[in-house]
Amino acid sequence: MRICGAHLRISSGTAMPGACARRRGSSMADARSWQRFLWLWAAEMLSITGTGLTAFALGAWVYAETGRATDFAMLSVAATLPGILLLPLGGVLADVLPRKAVMTWCNGVAGVCAAWLAWLVYSDSLTLIAIYLLLAISALCRALQWVTFTATMTQMVPAHHLGRSSAMIYAGEAGQHLLAPALAALALPFIGYAGVIGLDLTTFLFAVIVIAAVPIPATPPGDWRRAGEVLSSLRAVVSEGWGFIRERPGLLYLQIFFALSQFLGGFLPILTLPALVELTGSEQVTGLTMAAAGTGLVLGMVWLVARPRMSGRVWATVFCDMAASAALLALAFGATRFGAPWFAAAGCAFLFFHALESGISQDLWQRKVPGRLQGRVFAIRRTIAWSLVPLCYVLAGPLVDDWLAPAMAEGAPLGQIFGPLLGYESLGAMLLLMGAAAALRLFVLAPAALLTRPLMRIEEELVDHV
Repeated sequence: MRICGAHLRISSGTAMPGACARRRGSSMADARSWQRFLWLWAAEMLSITGTGLTAFALGAWVYAETGRATDFAMLSVAATLPGILLLPLGGVLADVLPRKAVMTWCNGVAGVCAAWLAWLVYSDSLTLIAIYLLLAISALCRALQWVTFTATMTQMVPAHHLGRSSAMIYAGEAGQHLLAPALAALALPFIGYAGVIGLDLTTFLFAVIVIAAVPIPATPPGDWRRAGEVLSSLRAVVSEGWGFIRERPGLLYLQIFFALSQFLGGFLPILTLPALVELTGSEQVTGLTMAAAGTGLVLGMVWLVARPRMSGRVWATVFCDMAASAALLALAFGATRFGAPWFAAAGCAFLFFHALESGISQDLWQRKVPGRLQGRVFAIRRTIAWSLVPLCYVLAGPLVDDWLAPAMAEGAPLGQIFGPLLGYESLGAMLLLMGAAAALRLFVLAPAALLTRPLMRIEEELVDHV
């Protein structure tokens, strides 16, 4: 039997002309598509890392200027809430607008915001209102960029690489937590806040160049012709994404679980920088400690890339959430005694399991949602998952500044109980809030998920679409 000739003959004598050639052609097309995705992925990850530089610089500036957790927490509200509100519309736009143009404009506008912030810092005219406004505009761009990129990824990535690509998109989160704090902390003494934010601008410029150069698949056939319908009847089109999730209780319960988990886990990222500043008294040590903790995201991504085909994805998701909660609990109750190294180690464990949880869940959703609906469904999915995070950010500051810090003073009721273990006043208040949230995740939320039958049987009851 000839395997790679002009045609293939089987034992019956039937010819299959060009079978090997078609197979080689398909493999080459998959390889080219994968290479294009890698360029697009690199640009997206670098852009997210640049956003982390700005986040660290602005956070350090605000906490140094005001010393209040509330003002610092409002940075995260401005950087997340507008994007969450835009996501339903963003999912529709990702399914009907030219995706290359959407990603180009999103990076361009976000770059202008970064340049404006850098100029305001350099000219010593930066105010909290200006920060919140520019972060909100940038958040709108990031939300539309994210949902467009993830929908495009499914078109560009061969099915056998979906597990790896799902892990790789969280490398940007690793860059935001690992490279960005370290680079910002090391660069601040030399180029100042304006220079660090200026570095963010260069990442947006690189992203725009790559997006312009890389061929990006067009919107799936049929959807672009519905642009007029989308603009005239947005509610009906958004309901497609919501309806897909609502009609599948397992997916709906999974997103409710994620929303509550993100809410309780949100106290760590919002309080990490001020807690470390209080613990170490140094912006440089704070940045390096955050970077060391961020290695957990890299390790999680490497694990997912090395083991992309994983069975029992729902069980693995809940287990990783429990492990992350245990790490957060250990961080809260050991940071004061063991210092920054303990904070870094426990934070690394938390982010490692967080990366596994996010990557496994992303892989699950990409397999269970048809490609033509992924923009809308992913937008609704992200809206549900992040719906409570702004509430967490709004509550964190007042809880620490106005209630827990006074209660954690020496001689105060909570201070007498937890002060020797967690520290007093602001530091003790922040660690106590993290520990309480971690305990609720570990001992209440995760067991409830394990007892929810539709959630735990998603893989058995829903078909794969890729």
